[in-house]
Amino acid sequence: MRLRAIVRPRRAATWLARAGVALSVPTLGAPLIGCTSVLTIMAGVALTQTLGLDPTFAEASIVGGILVGLATAIGVGRHAAQSWNAAGRLREDAGALAIGADGVRWSSRERGDCFVPWSEVERVDEEPTLEDELGTLVLVLRDDAAIRFFVEDSAELADDAQRALDAYRAATVERVVDLEPNGRDVRTWITDVKRLLRAGAGTYRAGAVSAERLIAIAVAPTAPRAQRIGAAASLSRAPEPLRAKVRVALTDTADDLLRDVMETALEGRELDARAVARVLAVR
Repeated sequence: MRLRAIVRPRRAATWLARAGVALSVPTLGAPLIGCTSVLTIMAGVALTQTLGLDPTFAEASIVGGILVGLATAIGVGRHAAQSWNAAGRLREDAGALAIGADGVRWSSRERGDCFVPWSEVERVDEEPTLEDELGTLVLVLRDDAAIRFFVEDSAELADDAQRALDAYRAATVERVVDLEPNGRDVRTWITDVKRLLRAGAGTYRAGAVSAERLIAIAVAPTAPRAQRIGAAASLSRAPEPLRAKVRVALTDTADDLLRDVMETALEGRELDARAVARVLAVR
């Protein structure tokens, strides 16, 4: 699983700060530019003297006020443009981004942990930005909405995301209907699927499934989530080397909640019905 920090772009014109204007920019709020009357005059004097002029007090005040007004307009306008795209989807500009075999997860100070499965992604794009060494990773969803992330090495990260998306689409897995809840409550479902594991090559039981098939389902990002959880629960009675194969594969899962539920099932511990419901709600 590829982890990358999401970089928050610079909000204000740094040359104004050098001229003496005090900038106050909250992390996720709209840019607020505060300036005392003295600093306003300093900004005006700095610019007019740079131009070879000898300003009066009033002229310096006027020029400084114009600079502050422009800085405010630039800051607010740029923040709005960078925070929202045409589809009205918020750009993520703080936190961490993880690309996994099953989708993309990111954390935001404003909205907490978010996850988008590859099944909802139409394509991956990359856009250059005006920021030094930064680019924009774009996930275009099937409903034509888009989510944008400011990141370093955006082209490389977009390639990683595209490869993960291609691998997801190319994967195939056999379906075992008995692994799904099919109307059963969580406890009954898990109790029943634990009986599905075939004990050995010389053992036959109607409906039994080999450990190899169960592992293939448990580690497949394209398999239905209920099947993956059911397969993990069934493998809870398998030898540790077989369970370890699933545990290793789960490190490539970007969805933390799915990974936690599957690890719990794999260890044979009781599942939280609410956590299972949240996992199964993702398509």
